[in-house]
Amino acid sequence: MKDTLKLIASLGLICLFCGAALVYVHNKVEAPCAAAEQKALQENLKLVMPQEAVAMEKMATEGLENVVFFCGKDASGKLIAYAAEAVGTGGFNGNVKVMVGLSLEGKVTGIMVTAHGETPGVGTKATDRKAPKSFWKFICGKKEEAGTPPNKYLDSFIGKDTSKLGSNVPIKSSGVHPISGATYSSNAVYNAVNKVADAFPSIVKR
Repeated sequence: MKDTLKLIASLGLICLFCGAALVYVHNKVEAPCAAAEQKALQENLKLVMPQEAVAMEKMATEGLENVVFFCGKDASGKLIAYAAEAVGTGGFNGNVKVMVGLSLEGKVTGIMVTAHGETPGVGTKATDRKAPKSFWKFICGKKEEAGTPPNKYLDSFIGKDTSKLGSNVPIKSSGVHPISGATYSSNAVYNAVNKVADAFPSIVKR
């Protein structure tokens, strides 16, 4: 009986110690992780919004599901652009998170895929923006060009009006063409953009 009680007490102390250690580690890493996420968010917003947007703030989006909107203001505090982040379903390896830049009139000004699990070299043809590496520039010590690297599929959204997109518009009728061999990934991106297009009118009315 005494041995059993000792064993229970020992296990209890071990559990208590492990629990305290987990809480300590969580508290230590929580703030840095949150700061890293906020920094990545601001960088993505800068990529899809005009350069004049110096202040980017999250908007109140009560009643909207799976879409988060942001407003971009210039140095004088004037509203000059919007951005929205939505999750598209139907990717080959899961969901795809997309950040869309929008003009005040509702036209797509920029688009970035901020998170995905698509297959490298296949699905990523429709999701990634990676500048082609030049061996000549490397050996000459030249820097890569600044700006957002091109992606044929993502760039095909730029200039499109959200009123001509949406869940009721089939991809074949949108003027956006899926990447051959990456249909699932293309559709997931399109699904996310459609969610933004569907939600945009309610943001303008606010």
